[in-house]
Amino acid sequence: MDLKRDHTLRVCENILDIGRSLGLCAIDLHLAETIALLHDIGRFEQYRRYKTFLDHQPEDHAALGITIIHNQKLLSAFDPETAEIILHAVKYHNRFALPKETNRRPCFS
Repeated sequence: MDLKRDHTLRVCENILDIGRSLGLCAIDLHLAETIALLHDIGRFEQYRRYKTFLDHQPEDHAALGITIIHNQKLLSAFDPETAEIILHAVKYHNRFALPKETNRRPCFS
């Protein structure tokens, strides 16, 4: 568990470094950090249930993460558009290829 927690904290640091280097506004940096924080939330439940971190055996951690986010109402403070961006990023963060559709939104800060 410490390994996965530490990984998540490093991802949060890295996403902020990358976002700043790209000139993202404060709102988008907050969004990116939220995604980084939640991207592996399914790993903890995956290990609790199955004692493994192997995906697709028996369950993909990204899909499990989406279920946890919904069940725990973790995005209830976000507007629907932002919540959908977060869910989309968590759902596809471990895929080899991303779907063709994208959700672009302007930065408002």
